[in-house]
Amino acid sequence: MTTGFAYNPNLKYLHSTPMERPADAAAAQTALERGNLAFRNWIASAYTAQETPDQLDPAQRRTKLETDFPTGQVPKQAPFAIVCGCSDARVPVSQLFSRSVNDLFEVRTAGQAMGDECLGSVEYSLSHMSSVKTVVVLGHSGCGAVTATVDSFLQTWGMNLGLSSVGLRSILQRIHPAVSLAAQSIQSSTMGIDFRRDADHKRLIDVATMLNAAGSAHQLRLLVNSLGRTDVSVLFGVYDIASHAVVRPPVGAIDGQKWTEGLAKAPDADDPIDTLAEVCVSASDPQQIV
Repeated sequence: MTTGFAYNPNLKYLHSTPMERPADAAAAQTALERGNLAFRNWIASAYTAQETPDQLDPAQRRTKLETDFPTGQVPKQAPFAIVCGCSDARVPVSQLFSRSVNDLFEVRTAGQAMGDECLGSVEYSLSHMSSVKTVVVLGHSGCGAVTATVDSFLQTWGMNLGLSSVGLRSILQRIHPAVSLAAQSIQSSTMGIDFRRDADHKRLIDVATMLNAAGSAHQLRLLVNSLGRTDVSVLFGVYDIASHAVVRPPVGAIDGQKWTEGLAKAPDADDPIDTLAEVCVSASDPQQIV
């Protein structure tokens, strides 16, 4: 049995606060994180039919749309963030960040795989849109592409993509390093791991999902640097479909600390991915108590 909720057209529309376009990378991150909180509040209000403080009435929303899209005119493209996310239909990128039209430049592929087309799209946006202040890599819980890569990896404890088409194989190959690192990190830190068990299998998928987003963010950090966009930050996180929260690894391998709400900075040369893997494994330990 499932419980649904009915849309109430009399409720005010949701939009993140404040409405102003972020002026720099820090403000852009804050806007996205506050937007996700507003989205979660809206989801809660849909069940209770109560408005939340961060909602706008229809008149305010219409004013914004008329400003951004004057009647009969085509505005210049001016997103403040690039979001590289998965194609999964359960991940409504603009909505989960409470953003409106012309706010986000979205690049979506299965497993947010960083193929040439994806990198080229990001490079185009960075090269032609000075309005961009941040690039975000957004994974999500229960990702089918990550799960498929995990299952392929476990079949022979390595790369086993012989039955995949060229297109599917290219996606799994890009996710494979994150899965391999996640498996090694979990096994080296925890005794008695058996990835055939549901709990251990899910843990491997969760850690691989976060590492896949982090690895892609690192790749994009290099791209941003090569273009000289010192004003642009690169962030990553994972959207938890069940809770509607965007989460990131905790800061430091602290026992008992779980995933933290918000976005994390992309790993760089001084922040090895192996260290991040240890943090993710610690955060995903089901025996830990927050």
